[in-house]
Amino acid sequence: MDETLGHPFIRKSLVVLKYVPAYYAHTLELIATSRRSAVTRKFLLALTNGYNGMAPIEMKAHDPVNYVGDMLAFVFRTVSVESELAKSLVIVDDGEKDGIDSNREGTYEGNEYSTTFMSASNVLNDALSGIARPLKNRITQVIASLARRPDEDDDNNGIHEHSFMDEEADSARLRLSYLYSIGGLLLFYRSATSKAVNKLPDQNDTKAFNDEDKSNDQQNALIQCVTECLEDCARAYVASLKVYCAKLDHLASISNESQAHLCQTVVTRLCDVRSTSPGFGPSYEEDTIGISVDALEALSLEYLCDTLFEAVMVTCSNIDDVVTIRVALSIVQKNGLSKDSATKWDMMLTKEEEKMIEAQIDRDTTYVLDECGLGAIASALESMKAVYIEGMVISSHPGLSQQSLEEAMSKFYTSLIDLPLPEYNSIKDPDLKKRSRKKIAMNVAAMYTEIYNMVCGEKGGYADLSFMVNTPDQVKALICN
Repeated sequence: MDETLGHPFIRKSLVVLKYVPAYYAHTLELIATSRRSAVTRKFLLALTNGYNGMAPIEMKAHDPVNYVGDMLAFVFRTVSVESELAKSLVIVDDGEKDGIDSNREGTYEGNEYSTTFMSASNVLNDALSGIARPLKNRITQVIASLARRPDEDDDNNGIHEHSFMDEEADSARLRLSYLYSIGGLLLFYRSATSKAVNKLPDQNDTKAFNDEDKSNDQQNALIQCVTECLEDCARAYVASLKVYCAKLDHLASISNESQAHLCQTVVTRLCDVRSTSPGFGPSYEEDTIGISVDALEALSLEYLCDTLFEAVMVTCSNIDDVVTIRVALSIVQKNGLSKDSATKWDMMLTKEEEKMIEAQIDRDTTYVLDECGLGAIASALESMKAVYIEGMVISSHPGLSQQSLEEAMSKFYTSLIDLPLPEYNSIKDPDLKKRSRKKIAMNVAAMYTEIYNMVCGEKGGYADLSFMVNTPDQVKALICN
């Protein structure tokens, strides 16, 4: 039938039939109906038995991404073949009319026959409409299986998960990546199919078959099918991502990983999927006309960051967690995160990082002061400030006697050889590690300066200050450089 419909005799016959509009329109309708049956049969045959030497598509039903990809690839090849056939049947070149002017006006009064001609797009839409339902049923079933939680899906409904994916966290990430990858495939093939359909020129006037207020995309059942599958996939992805965020605490406990690390892992996997998917290519924004805003937002990197980072930020307990999230942010930026979103999260992470660093430095400063001998003196000075009375001398306060200061200063000067600053081995950023250690050293120097000024001042009351060997500047030079 494909060869027959492409024969020049058939094409010339259709030119002649234009002069009998009822016959011409009816012939095109019969051809479109015949093509719909043939295309549907080929698709079902390709699924179950294979077609043109190819293995049955359903042999890959255990692998959801390849299964959906093979179905969409077969359908797109069919679209390409049928669009060329529709174009050859309806759009006939003037050189093939044997001198007959089929467009001459006045053959029929008022040129009424022009309003009854099917366009090439109409023929193509009818031919493809039969595969929309079986395609949608299968893709929807795959999406539903991936969106189902493992505890609801004992037999995995045919979805194969590798033997090493035995942990719940890995399984959740695998399903998320499958859904995101299928979303990319649906975006790509919807765009490609839309371009193939819309490049077909219409007849001069096709009002009887083609509503002027609708584009070919809106009329084409196959494009509508793929669009609906894409929106279903986006909703399933959103639900799965929210479940993953809600279970971060549980997943962290069973995998012995921090929630920030789990966040970075899933971001890395989804960004890898995005970078290799043709659906998220450079023309991503241009090929999204007709897709709901919710679906597009769900598949965006901005939504991924907002959902994951908001869930993880509240659980950050140390600097390392913030650094891990920052690494995840840099990965998303490399894959096309908008500048506004990147700036927003960078500022939030910087603020959280500074707050945590200050808190950690305060705790570590107290530890270092205790280790080097100034902790007890610093505490005694603070308590003295609370009960200080005019005329009171510092040496009379408990913990600040001559003997106490001499012992503390002796220990402190000994520790200056190797001040017990924390190593911060858990911090991966070397600059951050260096700044934190230097800040603690400066805090110790500041505390020594305060002690030195109070002890050596008029309110000190000490008879002998020979135990204060080094000046504040000397101490600062020793431990801060």
